[in-house]
Amino acid sequence: MENLPALLIVGISAVMLFLGGWIGKRVKLPQILFYIIVGFLLSKVIPFGNEVHFLSELGIVILFFFLGLEFNLNKVAQIAKKVWIAGLLDFVLNFLLFFGVILIISNDYIYSFSIAGIIYASSSAIITKLIIDNKRIASPETEFVLGLMVFEDIIAPIIVAFIAAFAIGESPTIQLTLSIIIKLILFSAFSIVISKFAKKFIIRLVENYINEDFSNILIVGFVILMAGLTKYLNLSEAYGAFLAGLIISESGKKFEVASTMITLRDITVLFFFLLFGASIKLTGIQIDWVFLLSIVFASLITKFLTGYLGSKVYKLSNRRALISGLEITPRGEFSIAISKYISLTLIPFASLYIILTAIIGMFLSHFASPISKKIFPKKKIIIKE
Repeated sequence: MENLPALLIVGISAVMLFLGGWIGKRVKLPQILFYIIVGFLLSKVIPFGNEVHFLSELGIVILFFFLGLEFNLNKVAQIAKKVWIAGLLDFVLNFLLFFGVILIISNDYIYSFSIAGIIYASSSAIITKLIIDNKRIASPETEFVLGLMVFEDIIAPIIVAFIAAFAIGESPTIQLTLSIIIKLILFSAFSIVISKFAKKFIIRLVENYINEDFSNILIVGFVILMAGLTKYLNLSEAYGAFLAGLIISESGKKFEVASTMITLRDITVLFFFLLFGASIKLTGIQIDWVFLLSIVFASLITKFLTGYLGSKVYKLSNRRALISGLEITPRGEFSIAISKYISLTLIPFASLYIILTAIIGMFLSHFASPISKKIFPKKKIIIKE
């Protein structure tokens, strides 16, 4: 099936994604799991070309744009004041701790850094999709979880940059670190300036032309432009899309804009999970299963502790803190991004680690609310007569 037309490949993928989602709904399990399985199975018989890769990339960009729409500058500032402690705890427990322990065991700096990088970041795509699917956007813990994801989305590209540098034989330097940090700061400042100066224009555009075709292409083009700029600067395209959502949110017209983009989001994001499944390689496995399963178990625990302890600092209840801890356990897109730069001997470990933590994490996240109700049941109010 090497010479299949691109349209046929996309069409087959779309039909199979529908069947995967339908099965997930019928068996009452996270539909994302079945989208990933569809991608994994289809990759064995169908060659995914640039068209599917573009749809996948567009899906993650649109998803992060919707994430940005949930914030404005004041909200981000308020969250940053509350989340930075949890963000540092996250970095210590899920990167530095694993890097140090594996370095002691292996005495290999690049090997340890690569595995710690794969372990570090939660999957914002999976977590955001589950929050939307389970209608938990308005839940008290969601603001904390999304704030922590934003913190990770700033740190993770720096880790990716270091590992990419290792892949071409470049050693980490102060100059490399500073250049990445400076680009993040400058682009964020650039976005803030745009949000202030373009506010009236966005309001006028939405009020007068939101139902016109040409306004929709402008909105989509703006989101892709921002994502493309950050990718051109060797930063995450997801970060640029998030800032695009933030800019529009500042205008106060996020609901009108979101309503025109929902269908595009729902279609393209499925191709991201399709390609996520297709990226999993399980051939020629020679792996230490005890080491792998130990890392999987330990990293799920440290992520849970990050969410639970961070939520308590955020002043959430025990039940909401438990939900937060379970919600942030899935790994995903950043782990996949890092796996592109690691040595071939680490690919089997990375693939199995990603799929195991993604699947287990999805179940934990999907059933976080009922689990929390079992452990922390609501107290019955007794009315005295």
